[in-house]
Amino acid sequence: MRLPDLVIAGAPKCGTSSLFRWLAAHPAVRGSSVKETYFLLDRGHPLQDPARNVHDHGLAAYASFFPDAAGDDPSALLLEGTTHYLYQQTAPHVLGGMDRPPHVIFLLREPAERVYSSYRYTRNNLGVLRPGATFRDFLGLGEGGDASALTDPRWGGKVDIWRNDVGYSRYAEHLARWAEVFPRERMHVFLAENLWRDPRALLRGLAQRVGIDPAFYDDFAFARHNESYAVRSPALHRLARRAGAVLPRGGLRALLRKGYMGVLASGRAERTDDDAAALRELRASYAPHNARLAREWGLDLGAWEARPARDAVVKSA
Repeated sequence: MRLPDLVIAGAPKCGTSSLFRWLAAHPAVRGSSVKETYFLLDRGHPLQDPARNVHDHGLAAYASFFPDAAGDDPSALLLEGTTHYLYQQTAPHVLGGMDRPPHVIFLLREPAERVYSSYRYTRNNLGVLRPGATFRDFLGLGEGGDASALTDPRWGGKVDIWRNDVGYSRYAEHLARWAEVFPRERMHVFLAENLWRDPRALLRGLAQRVGIDPAFYDDFAFARHNESYAVRSPALHRLARRAGAVLPRGGLRALLRKGYMGVLASGRAERTDDDAAALRELRASYAPHNARLAREWGLDLGAWEARPARDAVVKSA
């Protein structure tokens, strides 16, 4: 039984889908059969799969996500990435209890922008929020807002994830809980902004840390994945998502997605004046948490501190 050597454990909407693809492309790495296994979530988490979780099925079932582990290169590193591991107790305890704990990677984005990206992704990509739901409405979920007035009822208990979204960006709190039970020297914390600014430098540095050849990334083409987008018709988008859910992966589903993205989805998302004001307020609330993060993990957060000066307000059409 082989278990992961590399785990991307957070955070959501920070570029982890791209990082997973870029690491899995390395000839010395084998990615899990799905990027997010959700296998080590705490019991009762709304994203937990009753048929595949460590509590009911043990670590042997975890190994089933790596069907190529006994392939042509048994020395290759096994990789998985479940962003919500950052917020769990089960994941650090299980991974830290392995004979050789894996390298665990945390990719962190400026906190307020991460929440705003989550809002856009929830509203547009997932189609969870009802038409007209604003960023302030989304933030209100965490303050006891009426979920039934804002969300499609079919999402049920998963709404609790978005209720906690603001807290998910208080990174220092979550990393501290990990460091209590997991070897700190196996924890690698990076900024998403550095990944986007110079992915080659970050991937080369990470490759050196985990013991794979960094030269692979010298001529690598870094295509980004799973970005948030705006939708032209929320109603048609929800219909497209429901249709896509019943189609098998690949083939027709891939062709329909490609055509849909060109017709109903656009890469540019709107940002209203009120969105910008809410972001400024949210950003100020994160200041003490960011100071703790920089102090405890030796991070230069200059890219985050400069963000307000770069912000541009884009009004909705």
